[in-house]
Amino acid sequence: MSTHKTNRIEIPALPETLLDKPLEYFLADHARQRIICESIKSIAKNGQMRRVDIGPLLTFLTQDRLIHHADEERGLFPALQRRALPEDNLVNVLGSLSEDHRRSDMIVAQIAADVLKIDSDPYLLSDSTCRLMRMYTTAEARHLAIENGVVLVIAQIRLNAADWKTISDRMKERRIFLSD
Repeated sequence: MSTHKTNRIEIPALPETLLDKPLEYFLADHARQRIICESIKSIAKNGQMRRVDIGPLLTFLTQDRLIHHADEERGLFPALQRRALPEDNLVNVLGSLSEDHRRSDMIVAQIAADVLKIDSDPYLLSDSTCRLMRMYTTAEARHLAIENGVVLVIAQIRLNAADWKTISDRMKERRIFLSD
């Protein structure tokens, strides 16, 4: 068995007060996602996973990630589509990002299924699981770069206070609904 030490998956919490500032929340959540992806890359590189990391990984992949996608696809992206100018060229970018979300859902479903099979500590992951983890983190890095470098920059310019307030309110509603 390999003696590589893996970094523990720790998911930093975001202050709820950031929900009042959706642009800042998106940026902070993207930074958080990058941290998590680094942990996933480390697991894939070492080819093993500890049982203690199953819960945090599955929480991120099957809950946090989906809430974030909903925040974008039901709030940010539609608001941007309404406010963007033709020269922003956002139609294809937003469509591509939404497609990225759907593709990641398929990869994540397989990663989650594989992780749920873990029955020893540490557990040696299959080459295919490690490959899926690398595929996910590589795609996610590109995705986050586009969101931060293009989408959120244009959002900061085009969206007004009322747009941000609506996005904020919907983000809060999603989290209240999930906490009940």
